[in-house]
Amino acid sequence: MYYQQLQEKEREEAKMKQYYNHELQKIRKELEDRVNEIQRLNQLLQNKSEELIERDQKVKEHLQQIQQYEHLKDTNIQQETRVDQDKVQEVKLLHSSEEVEQNSVIPSEDRKLQEDTKKASKDDSKLGNQMHELTQVGCNSDILDDKVVKSVTVDELKGVHIAEKNSFLIHGGSIQSVKWEEYGIRITIPQGAVLPSDTVQVTIAALVGGDFIFPEDTELASAVYAINITKPFLKPVKLEIQHCVSIETVSHCSYLSFATSTNNQPPYQFDTVDGGEFFIGNRYGSISVATFSKYAALKKKSKKCKKASRKESKKEMSKDHIGDIQPASAGTIASNTGPISPDDEESKSGGEVLRENFDTLSDILAAPNNLSAIIMSLYAKKLISDTTTTECMNDGRQVQDRCASLLFALKATIDGKPQAMNTLIEALKNNEAFKEIAHKMDLEVSYRNYTNP
Repeated sequence: MYYQQLQEKEREEAKMKQYYNHELQKIRKELEDRVNEIQRLNQLLQNKSEELIERDQKVKEHLQQIQQYEHLKDTNIQQETRVDQDKVQEVKLLHSSEEVEQNSVIPSEDRKLQEDTKKASKDDSKLGNQMHELTQVGCNSDILDDKVVKSVTVDELKGVHIAEKNSFLIHGGSIQSVKWEEYGIRITIPQGAVLPSDTVQVTIAALVGGDFIFPEDTELASAVYAINITKPFLKPVKLEIQHCVSIETVSHCSYLSFATSTNNQPPYQFDTVDGGEFFIGNRYGSISVATFSKYAALKKKSKKCKKASRKESKKEMSKDHIGDIQPASAGTIASNTGPISPDDEESKSGGEVLRENFDTLSDILAAPNNLSAIIMSLYAKKLISDTTTTECMNDGRQVQDRCASLLFALKATIDGKPQAMNTLIEALKNNEAFKEIAHKMDLEVSYRNYTNP
């Protein structure tokens, strides 16, 4: 029994020994593999190091070659530069020696004669240029000279608000015209109205308000124009004035007429004149005149028959009422009566800024809901009258006409009350659609006030 246990124990020990020997061989194998791998990696590192050393050596050699090339190039450039400078110096010396020889050959009298000849040629050239300029002036005599215009005085106008003045020179011999469309007036002078040897100066003042008295049941439909001429025309001329009325039918034309005033002192009493013509779709009316004073276009006020029935009233209104015909600035363009404000420069500055932005403001106002949104704000700030507010809120009128009415009314208000420009800009800034243009106008007004203190 004991012997069997001993044999079994020996067998187990033999198995354990065999197992450990096997594991030991595996470990030795792994160690050998790792040693071989380390040797291989070391060999690779050594090879890489040798390659890097070779590359560094090649790079150094290339750098040395480049430095040698640059040095050689700089040396060649310096040599070429010195050669070129030597050549230039030789040419200068040769040129100076030739001049000395020429001066020594020419006698003093001949040199004096040459100098006199050069001086005479310069004088002749100068005289020729002067004659050419005089000839050009003569050929272009129909062009208005600003200096000539400024030297001519214009009659002082009292009790009015002047938007702008301008002068034009009319020469005889051909048909000529005055086109001041920026302020809505044109004059056509036929051939023979001015003698070929004469020149007539036409001076126009565009008035946007003043102490005006118009015939009963009429209202202003345009600006007022004070027109002066230095010599009377020998023939009647055609006067055209722009009005702020939308003419859609022939019957509408009968509601417009021309008026003139010959008063030299306020108040200026206007009387209607016969002979004017107005056409459908045309914003200019025309009339033939032989003398000039103050001219304007007027519109008859519509009347409503109180005794007529509702049906008869509608029929009568369709006949007598002008529909969309409305003056652009009724109730404001001629409402600024009395003496002119002492702040003429500030008024002109604000008015000019507003006028220069008419197109942009008109486009913004014509957009949906913009016009109605701003009208009440302007009315609350007393920038427009009751009449203007009613006209601009009238949906029966075209949007463009309502926008024009509002802008002309604002222009008249600012011309009569310069500080109203700041109120207008403030009102525009409070509306999102007008913020950008209001900021632009604010900067323009500030700049004009700064440059024209």
